[in-house]
Amino acid sequence: MTFRSPFLVSAHPEMYPPLAELSLPPPIGSSLLVAYLGGLGLVELLLTVSVPAAAGGYGLVALAVCIALPHMTDQRSASLLPVLAAIPVVRLATVAAPTADFAPLARLGLLAVPTFVAVVAVAHSDTQDRHLLRPGPGGWAEQAALPLVGVPLGMLVYLLGPPTPQLRGQAPVIAVIALLVLAVIPDELLFRGLLVPAATDVAGAAGVPLAAAAYAATFVAYGSMTLLATAFVVGLVLSWFRQRTGSAVGVIGARIVVALLVYLVLPAVWA
Repeated sequence: MTFRSPFLVSAHPEMYPPLAELSLPPPIGSSLLVAYLGGLGLVELLLTVSVPAAAGGYGLVALAVCIALPHMTDQRSASLLPVLAAIPVVRLATVAAPTADFAPLARLGLLAVPTFVAVVAVAHSDTQDRHLLRPGPGGWAEQAALPLVGVPLGMLVYLLGPPTPQLRGQAPVIAVIALLVLAVIPDELLFRGLLVPAATDVAGAAGVPLAAAAYAATFVAYGSMTLLATAFVVGLVLSWFRQRTGSAVGVIGARIVVALLVYLVLPAVWA
């Protein structure tokens, strides 16, 4: 059997139709995602009260998804479940990792490992071709232009919630580069690269806002409705473009632009 990596260039871009061309999904698709979001949201809310309880909640959500997987007869739903299991597993690793004694950059690196491992595991086990790091139907020119979307998004994020210094004791440029490599890229690969196409496969157009809601749910513990709404808007815009262009490359570039604006450019301009 020939091994086909999900990171190689595809010769069949027509396999990835734009969002408007997606066929209507079976009702179970949206119901599955809504039920999952409800459970994930409750656990994220629990994180504001008790970290150990939230850790147990993440484990239960992941376990429930794994138990459901063998009983899925629909191939699209079966392809979605590994992605849904990966999110609480990554969140569990994030809240349970003993990072307090680590330097900031080492802490970022430690927290990035579970996400990268989850992305690689899901991508290589998935029977669907998720078109992660390929140009998509519009070619590389479209992907090269897409980071421009990050300019208004970055300004929105900065205006609604200017960041506080997170990586004290490190040179700002080094800190931001570490943030891009160890936080932004794995986040985009998981939530936009894998979750969005899997969600739209089972829920049609509703998969885009549902995927954005799953991303925004990870911000619940910060206790800010503004931050939560901003995360949803960013997730919604990037999810739409990821599905519309058929690739994760451009949205990764857009998130990188957002981070550069929020952490380097705009603080220098508006200091």
